[in-house]
Amino acid sequence: MVNGYLPKDFREALKILNEKDVTIYAGGTDLMVRNKNAASLLPKFNNDLLYIGNLKELKEIKESSDKLEIGAACTLSTLLRIKGIPEVLKEAIRQIASPAIRNMGTIG
Repeated sequence: MVNGYLPKDFREALKILNEKDVTIYAGGTDLMVRNKNAASLLPKFNNDLLYIGNLKELKEIKESSDKLEIGAACTLSTLLRIKGIPEVLKEAIRQIASPAIRNMGTIG
């Protein structure tokens, strides 16, 4: 049986990561495809799962005069709405993902 962990904050996520053998995910779009099972069956996972898509520290976007820091849990659709995101990145997002995937898929 696979367990799922939903940490309340970054500190709890690090504690779980330190104590358990887990697969980390935020959006889950690639994870589900990579672990797909036969038709109509749920994906099959070898490890417990640690969901980090809710952690505010990983959803932050920080802009300064010389750099842009994008948190790993930022969804692709969020990046399309942010003014400071380079147009080349926005265009790549539009080309590689459908609107449904953009809403769940993350940059990291």
